[in-house]
Amino acid sequence: MTVQVLSQDVLVASILLGLTALVGLLGNVLMLRALLRYPALRADFFLVLGSVALADILGLLIAVPRHVIDLTMADLPITDAWCKASKYLDVGSSLVAAYHLVVLAVLRTVLVTTRGVTPPSQVQTVLCAAVLWVIALLAGIPFMTSVQEAEGLCHYTLDSDIEREVWLESSFTCFVPALIIIAFYIMAHVISKRYFEDSYSTREKQMSRLVTVIVGCFAVCQLPYRIFDIYVLYKESEAGQQEFPDEEALVSLYIARNYLLCLMMADKAARPVIYSKLAPQLAEAFDEVINCTLCHRAYTQARSGQARNRNSSSKTANGHSARIHSTSSNAPLTGGTSDVATSDATNVTELTSVEELEIVPL
Repeated sequence: MTVQVLSQDVLVASILLGLTALVGLLGNVLMLRALLRYPALRADFFLVLGSVALADILGLLIAVPRHVIDLTMADLPITDAWCKASKYLDVGSSLVAAYHLVVLAVLRTVLVTTRGVTPPSQVQTVLCAAVLWVIALLAGIPFMTSVQEAEGLCHYTLDSDIEREVWLESSFTCFVPALIIIAFYIMAHVISKRYFEDSYSTREKQMSRLVTVIVGCFAVCQLPYRIFDIYVLYKESEAGQQEFPDEEALVSLYIARNYLLCLMMADKAARPVIYSKLAPQLAEAFDEVINCTLCHRAYTQARSGQARNRNSSSKTANGHSARIHSTSSNAPLTGGTSDVATSDATNVTELTSVEELEIVPL
């Protein structure tokens, strides 16, 4: 039995998937750029998020074209190698991202339930991420053998158990990680009762909030599609056993599943937005590219240097400067407290040596 999904709904779903891929690729590339450019950002939480960003980039580059081809039934030279590789990388990247979120939940639990414990080093965090990548990619191999090319499209093989495949994929990419995360959140809630809320530092509150929102976004985007996909699977099985199945009902189910698929893929694009809103360090690094604040800062500092040279040559007889131009902070984006303190002390010394101060905007 063949059911033709409405072309209008397929077109809308394909456009949404394309926009999701564009936004997700841009945001996750900005995340990787921030880690590569600023060594001070390479802490445990941000390194794990960088590994998630790498998995999301891989998933968007492979999964979005794969889903668009399946939805539109495009007449393309699809090969058996493409079907197997795209399925493998789609499931593998989903496994990597899901279990990195479990690691984030573990790090949050340690953060809010302990005092004076040294966080994992960069080497330890990178090794943990590498182990997760290896395990996840190995776990995705069985899914690769369950699909093949048939009539220009990717289909399950004749000897594959579709019900088992769908349950395994949904369980290990969504249900099992979600249950593990819930367990760690319950553990953190019980143990953290011994501490007063005011005893948590600003960084601890920020990291806890960041992880919670990321996990919540994962649940909201992933769970509806995974549950509904299993529901549609059983409805298809029931329709196959009926002599006169309700094709219109199946069409409605397919349309709803297509939109839920867009919601599931939107999780990969929403994560960088969450980083930029809840992590001030990452927000500043993102703004350097999106709003070109790095260009403005370099231009402002250059103007400031020229102004200081003119001011030094036009001092009055009593040694007073004529005017000082306002400039943006010269402190590094992610400088430590010692760097900030040194910069502040230098600024105070410069200002106290000036008796008459007039700020002129550039």
